[in-house]
This record gives sequence, structure tokens and C-alpha cells, in this order.
Amino acid sequence: MLNTAISEWRATLGALALLLLCVALIRARKRRVQAQHKVPDIADGVANIVGSDEPSGSQSEIDLVFIHGLVGGSHSTWRHEAKHTQTGFFWPKEIIKELKSCSSWTVGYAAGATKFQKEGMYIRDRATNILNKLMLSGLGKRPLILIAHSMGGLIVKEMIVRSQTKYIRRHQDIVKNICGIVFCGTPHLGSEFAGSNTRFLKFDILNRI
Repeated sequence: MLNTAISEWRATLGALALLLLCVALIRARKRRVQAQHKVPDIADGVANIVGSDEPSGSQSEIDLVFIHGLVGGSHSTWRHEAKHTQTGFFWPKEIIKELKSCSSWTVGYAAGATKFQKEGMYIRDRATNILNKLMLSGLGKRPLILIAHSMGGLIVKEMIVRSQTKYIRRHQDIVKNICGIVFCGTPHLGSEFAGSNTRFLKFDILNRI
């Protein structure tokens, strides 16, 4: 009787282990398929999502520019990972389906929050940096709508301020063409997370992005 019970338990455990292995393999395959369809974040620069690569020659009337925030990414910030799908929902691409006269762009830059991640710049420096990125990409020659998430919104506000105080003509031209700004979760009055370095000295995120 004892030997029979042990044999049954071994068979049950073996079947369970095989089932778990099959589940793990299916999930791993699903992740590989999803990864093949995802566009990775760009580390530094401006990426055209939908529309002409050359804004000045495009028939689009408005450029939508997506700017991520702290620990965000050019693509990952704006991608919603829906269950049971391969690609999810990518806002910069999907929104253009409703706005036929617009082109869509997304900005990537280092936005680490800790010493263990790729550190960024001070907000004032990053604002100038992104203005230069937009300028080099040919953006700002026609109306712009900026969509900014989290501290990306603080960068946008600093871009406007610095364009008026540094008197760089091409930066001013870009800002003059901003016809709308969408702030998504921007800490206009400050953030408790941004002040956490007073409690955890290993974090270096105060006024840095």
C-alpha cells in the first residue's frame, strides 16, 4: 500500500511539473513574440512615428511631440500593454488615426532616477537640450502640440522660459509655434517622490531628470 501511494504521488508530481513547464514555455514564447513586435526606446533623439520624416515637406499641418518624464522612455511611456495582444496600444500611433492632419513624434533622453540608472541633466539643461533636438529634427516650423508626462511637463515649461531668457532665435521660433500643451501627471506643485532624497541619500533625483 505504501509503495502504491508513493508511486501515485510521484506520478502526480511529475504531471504537475510537466504542466508547469508547459505553462512557462508558452509564456516565454509569448514574451518573445511580443518583443519582436515592440519598438525599443530610443536612448537619445527624436523619432518619427507617423507622418513625414521631413516636417517642412510634409502635408501634415501640425506636429504632435510626446515627451516622457522621469524613468520613462520614448516608446514605453506611451505604450499600454493590453492582455492577450502582441503589440498593445501605442498612443503616438493610435491618436493619428483620428487626427489625419497631424504627424507624430516622440523624444527620447536619459531620465534615470537613481545612481544605478543612466543619469540625466538638470531640468534647465535638459530643456535646452530638447529644444536643440527639435531644432535639428526640423520641428518647430509649423504648429506644435506637446504632450508631456510627469517631469516632462516641467521640461516643457522650462523650455518656454529659457527661450525667452536666453534669446536664441531658433529656440524662440520653436516656442512661438507651440499651439497647445497636454500635461499628463505633471507635478506642477512639486512631488513627494522628488524629495525622497532627503530620506534616502543614495537617490539623486532632486531637480534632476
